[in-house]
Amino acid sequence: MGILRVMESGGGFMWWILLALLFGVAIALERLFMVMIRYNVNGNDLMIKVRKSILGNKLNRAVAICDGKPHAALSMVFKAGLLAIEKPVADIEKAVEDASLEAIQKIQTRTSYLGTIANVATLLGLLGTIFGLIDSFESVGAASAEERQTLLAAGISVAMYTTAFGLLVAIPLLLMFSIISGKTTAIIDEIDLYGSKVLDLIKTAKEGKLPIEGGATPEKAGGEFDDM
Repeated sequence: MGILRVMESGGGFMWWILLALLFGVAIALERLFMVMIRYNVNGNDLMIKVRKSILGNKLNRAVAICDGKPHAALSMVFKAGLLAIEKPVADIEKAVEDASLEAIQKIQTRTSYLGTIANVATLLGLLGTIFGLIDSFESVGAASAEERQTLLAAGISVAMYTTAFGLLVAIPLLLMFSIISGKTTAIIDEIDLYGSKVLDLIKTAKEGKLPIEGGATPEKAGGEFDDM
């Protein structure tokens, strides 16, 4: 039986489940790109390079390193602290905290939709099966005794298409949700870990009254944490 025929046999709910699949795949691909590539960076390597620049009194170099991957969440957190180094300690801490919150918000956006869409696809499948069974029993009631068994078996078979399709859509989306959520959590953990470390380094540089090489100003560094 062809795919189109299966879709038609399953009734209108099959098309709603297909729509859920298309939305889910679009969100999953966008989120995978964001958390795996755009917002991701090797936190340990970045920390080593930035630390070396700060301890070497090359703060502009540290900012340039962050600009090497401008959309990475950790780069933006580091950069926010570096650009605020001439301000009071409380302002530096606030800059790092604000950048962290902004990064986390953007990293997490739309990810929860995957779980919701997966659940909706499953429920649509069950609902389609229920309506299919109702139609099947109604048609059996009007048939002769000899035809009832055949009609009932055929009707139940068709009604199960929506449940099967709903599960086929939900399972991959839930797997994608788990993968993306895991990577999101890993990035957030890196922000918490390395954000505090770079903040301590910046405080040390400030307390040591290290001059800012060339002036690490927002105008020179530039850049915002923006979405696609």
